Amino acid sequence: MRKEIAKIYIGVKKALKIPFKIPVKNVNGKILAQTEQETRHVLIMEGDYLKKFVREVDNKIVYDIGANIGLFTICALKNKKPAKKVYAFEPSPLNFKSLSRQIEINNLKNSAVILKIALGAKKETRNLRGLPVAGWGGFSFLRKQEKGEQEFAVDIFTVDALLAKKKIDPPRVVKIDVEGFEREVLQGMKECIKKFQPTIFIELHPNYLKKQGLSNKDIIDALESFGYYLEYYVKWEKGNQYHCIFK
Repeated sequence: MRKEIAKIYIGVKKALKIPFKIPVKNVNGKILAQTEQETRHVLIMEGDYLKKFVREVDNKIVYDIGANIGLFTICALKNKKPAKKVYAFEPSPLNFKSLSRQIEINNLKNSAVILKIALGAKKETRNLRGLPVAGWGGFSFLRKQEKGEQEFAVDIFTVDALLAKKKIDPPRVVKIDVEGFEREVLQGMKECIKKFQPTIFIELHPNYLKKQGLSNKDIIDALESFGYYLEYYVKWEKGNQYHCIFK
């Protein structure tokens, strides 16, 4: 197992060839630069999926929807063949603050546009819930608020509306990690998908989808109806999430 993990890590490092830091907050609210060991842990979890993403972004406009504290954004912009520009969408105030800091310490202000909003099927305001910890990836509109968690109102917009108003440029690559809100995000970018056919990297969350009467197949069928084919489909973390790539 250790050899397999080491192999994944070495492979990712070779693909990225970048020394980068990911700032997070500790329990006292102080921003810290993540250590090499912690960075390695994140890279191992994403593994092959992240490597494929990095290889896809060469000189392209990229959307990082559910950017968290910026792992995919920074990997897209700090490699041998970087993206042209990344639009990073992150509604969590804690994650957004760390995302902003990451862009600063990695000198990416000219190539990364960060937006403190969520994306969905229509313009509205909804409550996002999760632990008050920067870097935690479980913030969701669909989870019930539990002890110790925060709930806060978030503005939601659609990709199609932002494109129509020329607030953002059309994407060639889209990464989506939105904790069960996948259907809504895709519904809000139908025109974008039809017109620009970006490569889509999407993490599916079957537990959250089930709460909505949906399954992974519904999301896959929806994208295939737009002419996409499923190139990559890998289960990870005890079957609770699936990494998918559509082209």
